[in-house]
Amino acid sequence: MNFIRTFFFAVAALWTFTASADPAWQQYHSTEGGYSVDMPIPVKEGVKDLSTPGEKMFTASTSYEKGAFIVSMSDLNPDRLPKGAEANLDFLRDAVLTAMGAKAANEKSEKVGQYPARRFDHSGGRFSGTMRIILVNRHIYQMYALGPEGFAQTPEALRFLNSFALTAK
Repeated sequence: MNFIRTFFFAVAALWTFTASADPAWQQYHSTEGGYSVDMPIPVKEGVKDLSTPGEKMFTASTSYEKGAFIVSMSDLNPDRLPKGAEANLDFLRDAVLTAMGAKAANEKSEKVGQYPARRFDHSGGRFSGTMRIILVNRHIYQMYALGPEGFAQTPEALRFLNSFALTAK
């Protein structure tokens, strides 16, 4: 899927940034995305048109030590996903892993409010980390803590991954 490829091009671009030694943290609010999340500053925002007219991906990203934190929200046309929340989450997980050439481990189902989510670690390919996918109707939220082996289990990565909250758009 093109939006998955776009997400990973953003990851690769972010990987080249150098972070400060001890950045301050903020609660980042995305009015476009309708969410808040704790992130080190500065946060780089982006928006990209996806291959289907009307579809966009909004991103917020930052480097931290030897890794990065990224959150994105995509509004997709309803016909772009299989039916059913679990099938959609399986489809999105598989697309991400295929795009990265990675294997999943420690996968678990979660809820964010009333909405289904998945969290999984991955390794192999070019990136290692933990990803969280949240499905809210036709909105897909992707959270990603990536870096060297063990980075995604640091207190800072867990703070980022666990701080996600839906807000009013």
